[in-house]
Amino acid sequence: MRIALVDPSLFTVPYDEALTHALQALGHAVVVHGRRPSRDDNAVNGIPLETSFYRLTGWSPLGALPKPLRLGVKGVDHIVSMAGFGSRLKRWRPDIIHFQWLPLPVVDRRFLPRLRALAPLILTMHDSNPFNGNPAATLQLEGMGGSLTLFDRIIVHTERGRQRLREQGIADERLSVVPHGPLRLPERGISAIVPEPRILTFLLFGKL
Repeated sequence: MRIALVDPSLFTVPYDEALTHALQALGHAVVVHGRRPSRDDNAVNGIPLETSFYRLTGWSPLGALPKPLRLGVKGVDHIVSMAGFGSRLKRWRPDIIHFQWLPLPVVDRRFLPRLRALAPLILTMHDSNPFNGNPAATLQLEGMGGSLTLFDRIIVHTERGRQRLREQGIADERLSVVPHGPLRLPERGISAIVPEPRILTFLLFGKL
């Protein structure tokens, strides 16, 4: 299959890499769609990346603008990106369009039906409580509920996540639980690949 993996802000690069490599190992063709990587991204290692998003906000002088103005420009840039995204995908003709995040659901939901006409839509809900209910994310939360109804399948990583989406009215047959496996982060000398089954202890300083 041809799979378009959509992570507009490249928010989960290690996850994107692991998923891409796993799908490629199964014989699928995968293209990741996101923004242009910056020097701080630890580089997107060995995966096909199409820079379909945020071409305007990747312009370095914008970094000097006040944050509210910069976010406003990024919002406009997101609309422009989503408007052109369908045309890009139409040329490639994917079999699956798999979103990792919806950066601006109030905008995204306007374009999802057009994308769904090209191929089935999948969403991985990394946060089943989007933005952890942060009041500062009110604009980003707007339209999330309506957007979820437009996906053919929603993936969560835990049973609690599935239950939370059930409570929001998402039909159980549209939900799949795929546990979040360990990720390899070779650029930092970290490997979380476990050679044999054993108990792992996770330590956290600070908060998620």
